[in-house]
Parts: sequence; structure tokens; C-alpha cells
Amino acid sequence: MANVVEIFGKKVSFKDNICNESGQYQQGENLRYNLYISITDACLASCPFCNNNTKKKTAKSNKNFDIEKLKSVLKELKSKKLLNRIAITGGEPLLDVELLNRVINAVFEVCGERQIVTINTNGINLEKIFLLDKLDLIYGIHISRHHYLDEINDSIFGFKTAHISTIKNVLEKLEDKNLIRLNSLLIKDFIDSKTEVEKYLDMAGQLGVFRVGFVGLMPLNDFSKQHFVEYKEIFNNLSASGVVVKKLCNMAVCDCINGMYLSESGNLVEFYSRNVRNLCPSTVGQLTYTYDNKLCAGFNNPIF
Repeated sequence: MANVVEIFGKKVSFKDNICNESGQYQQGENLRYNLYISITDACLASCPFCNNNTKKKTAKSNKNFDIEKLKSVLKELKSKKLLNRIAITGGEPLLDVELLNRVINAVFEVCGERQIVTINTNGINLEKIFLLDKLDLIYGIHISRHHYLDEINDSIFGFKTAHISTIKNVLEKLEDKNLIRLNSLLIKDFIDSKTEVEKYLDMAGQLGVFRVGFVGLMPLNDFSKQHFVEYKEIFNNLSASGVVVKKLCNMAVCDCINGMYLSESGNLVEFYSRNVRNLCPSTVGQLTYTYDNKLCAGFNNPIF
């Protein structure tokens, strides 16, 4: 069962089911799919769990990102009513704020100002988001931060990331405080227990961050396999301060929970956690446009 769509002359089998509580197949109608735009392969981090083909310790890509080809891709996907959310990522997109700005402007030019656009970043150059022409149209900036303590988070990334003080200063300047969200991987010996999750959520509450995501490591290398943490063992009956309000499954591909946590500071923090169970499903759940100008079904099957 699949939703087969022809894109630039190639037939792509998209998933046609929707997530539900039972995890069983449930037909969806008029489905749309997330597009990930990787604008650069440059990245200063050297995360042991990362399997991306990015240039560690490099601040500039040697690839020329093709804005005009991206526009043609966006027009094709929009005409076929395939676009859901668009996430701009890398490498690290905030290493090239000028390019990031051009890409964002192109997205809104083609897709309109109501298009949901997010930015995925490790937080480097976070203060430069204020240089973006259309910051007020961005739906969310997701900061990857894998520990509540600055020094431990830096050790995981292998360089100095956005510290709590930096995130706090940016939040104070933002009119929309909900723009900043935090994402943490669940990693054995780091964020790997109810106590550690609660400390992380208390840090987020103290900052005034309204949403945190906790994601299990995908088994892409030995480190990820050895440091995998099952989120269900943590979030089932998290604590008196944390309540799971929704559980969803996408057949045998992935599953997640969503909930609310009352932090020590008295702020409510939304949280979710998920694991990808099948890295190679038979149907595609998302599209990617890569830094070397390829449109792919999933993350590595070129279409155009």
C-alpha cells in the first residue's frame, strides 16, 4: 500500500497511512510530506553518533548551493500538493547566515508566507538569527542540545556550543518566545533516566523554553548501538510532575509520546519523545534537498 506520485518523471512510493494509537494501518487522505533542506555540509561538531556526510571542523562548504534549482523543486512539490513542513538543516545552517537567509526568502517566495518553516541548529551563531529578513515568519528554531550542563554538552559536540546564557539572551530579545525549542538525544551515560530527563526539563523551564524533544539514537554506528536508550522505560510514569497525554505509532516504522511537565520554576514545558524503529521502510515518509543539489526520496534516494 502506497501513495505513488510522479516527481520530475520518476515514480515515488510515499506512505499512505497516518499515525494512530494502535499502530495498525489506517488510510490517510490528501497526505503531505516534510521536506528537509540541507543547505551546507559544513559543521564544526564531531558528534560520535553522527553518520551524516558533513565536513567536521569546517566552517564553509566547498559546494555551491543552487537556489534556482531549489525553487524549481519547491514549485514541483507545491503543484502536486505534497509539501507539509519544511525544515532547514545542514551540516550547520547558521555557519552561513547569508545563504540561510537566501534559502528562507526563496521558500517563502515560492510557497507563500503561510508555509511552515523551521531551522535545525546546534546553536552556534544563534544571535545571528536576528539578521534574517523573515524571522517573524519562521515557525520554530530547534536547537540540538544533549545535556542540561554547558560543559557536558560541549564535550558531546566536541566544541563550544550555544551556552545557556546565550539562549537566555536570545529569548529575552525575541518577541515570540515560543520560537526557540530544544531537542536532546537520549544517550546512555548522559540523558538516560527519569532523573536526568527531569533535570533537563527543569533547565528548559527555567529558561522559558516551552517545548523539548527527546529522541532515541538511530543504530547507524557502533556508538549509537552501544549508547541506545529506550524512551518508553523513561517516560512511562515519568513523575508526579510529568504527564503523558498522547501516544502515537506509525505501524512498525516509529512511535512517540507527547506530554506536559511542571518544572521547578513553575513553568509548563511540553515534551515529546520518539524512536525510529525501521530505517528502511518500503514507502517514503519525507523528502530531502541536499547541499549538493539533489532532491531525494527519504534521505539517500535521488529523484532529481
